[in-house]
Amino acid sequence: MAKKEDLLKYITKQVVTYVDTPQTERQERRNEVRQRPREHWMVRWFGLVPFSISMWAEHVKGSKAEQPTKVQGRSISTMFTKWMKRTS
Repeated sequence: MAKKEDLLKYITKQVVTYVDTPQTERQERRNEVRQRPREHWMVRWFGLVPFSISMWAEHVKGSKAEQPTKVQGRSISTMFTKWMKRTS
């Protein structure tokens, strides 16, 4: 019984805050959310697992042919964006 009451309190609190905020502020907040860049669908569905597997596969493939050289100034984010461009 307490769960229903807590849920009802939460819902009424959310409705009251929604009604109390001005319409222009709600529209601005909605537009901000829409303008944010969306992450790639593969990351959204599976996380970074496909990226890590592909990095591992490239490492294994590269280590068989020759020893990979260390590249300086290469961060995970830049490697990730390059990988996303290749897979898209």
